[in-house]
Amino acid sequence: EGVSCEGRMQGLKRGASADAEGPPGDIKRRKFDELLEVSKAMNTRTEQLNSIIAEQGRVDTQLAKLQAAQVQLQQRRSTTQAEVDRLKAHYDELYAQVGL
Repeated sequence: EGVSCEGRMQGLKRGASADAEGPPGDIKRRKFDELLEVSKAMNTRTEQLNSIIAEQGRVDTQLAKLQAAQVQLQQRRSTTQAEVDRLKAHYDELYAQVGL
């Protein structure tokens, strides 16, 4: 895992300079093994990416629900505050009428 998938693929593209010794069959086998390793690493990373994307979707859904709840709470707060203000004004008016 110390070498990135891109690094491994670049190694494959550069050719078999490090593998110039030995029979061509051995070189091809080593390159095939390396290709298989890179393919497995890419599949693993793709699965991880898909998992992250799915989790992000779940988080986005939760965030949208929380934002909607926040808007509702702000509306309720405004409505309740208006009612408190109305009641306080009425209280002050009655208090003045009573003359206390």
